[in-house]
Amino acid sequence: MAIKAAVAMKRTSAPAMSIGIASGSFFLGPVGHPEYARLDAIGHDINLAFRIAAWAGLNTDSGIVATDPTLRLASEFVASGEPMSANLKGVHAECSVREILVT
Repeated sequence: MAIKAAVAMKRTSAPAMSIGIASGSFFLGPVGHPEYARLDAIGHDINLAFRIAAWAGLNTDSGIVATDPTLRLASEFVASGEPMSANLKGVHAECSVREILVT
């Protein structure tokens, strides 16, 4: 679903936006002292999606990438390129990503 939404955004309202899609565990809820807590999403996979979005803008034509584990969940629904290796700031291991092809 996220991949379809990303492709639709690129086609319509946000052609210059870079999008990174990762799947996994995260925390969604209030963060901070109860008097000024705000809703936030945090976790490794949230950070990974942010990092690959920046990478996508510099290294792909479509500006959309997804991690290999994420694409395995949706491979029959989406066209993607060949695997690419991304070295990302703040991520200690190489990340395998694929460009989502927008037609």
